[in-house]
Amino acid sequence: MTGSPGALAGAAFHDPPSFEARWRRAVANAADRPFLTFDDLNGRVTRWSYAEFDAVVAEVAGLLRERGVDRGARIHLMLANSPAFVALWLAAVRIGAAIVPADPRARARELAEQIRRTAPALGVCST
Repeated sequence: MTGSPGALAGAAFHDPPSFEARWRRAVANAADRPFLTFDDLNGRVTRWSYAEFDAVVAEVAGLLRERGVDRGARIHLMLANSPAFVALWLAAVRIGAAIVPADPRARARELAEQIRRTAPALGVCST
């Protein structure tokens, strides 16, 4: 390193953008562009633009808040890869919560131990 030890004293350091900030920027810059295409097990194809999926994320974030999930809380997710998983993940990020993903094929004992260790405010699973 060259220069004096105080050379960096005037340099401006910024935290990198949060994931939420990056998501909002992507929605703003690509609102009508395709974000997610999902083929379900019945062969149905559903597509969302960034703006459409952001509306889903906003709705899910509101539902999480109604159920008492807020900043710092953990949400236990036992879902297969799906739009619901993505929406819950982005909604958690939006409100400052964290997800605890679990394998839907996990055994009850494994899940019980994970829930005990992580103390989630809410659990979400598929049927």
